[in-house]
Amino acid sequence: MIVEAITGIIVSSIIQAPILWISGRILVGTDQAKFMDAVWITALATTANIVLGSLIGSEVGGLVQLLIYLFLVSKYYETGWVKAAMVAVLNVVISAIIMWALLFLGITSVLF
Repeated sequence: MIVEAITGIIVSSIIQAPILWISGRILVGTDQAKFMDAVWITALATTANIVLGSLIGSEVGGLVQLLIYLFLVSKYYETGWVKAAMVAVLNVVISAIIMWALLFLGITSVLF
């Protein structure tokens, strides 16, 4: 179980951190959005998700996870909660565009 959790954190950081970094650079600027901050946000948010998912469950855990994610983005990117929410939404949009582009190219094993 611990190996799967560590693997999940590493894989999530590799996939999601660059997208979060790009989202942050677009909305909060290059001075505040550092790549290592994106890696830390992704790693800590994934860790919190794993812990909360196993302890609390998916319904309440999802809401708490969202608040933790917004807190981490606002803390590491030194911005407010509204701008952190905008970074999160842009992060989802960019991820969806990349997934659809991969699907269009015939790379479906990443998606499903």
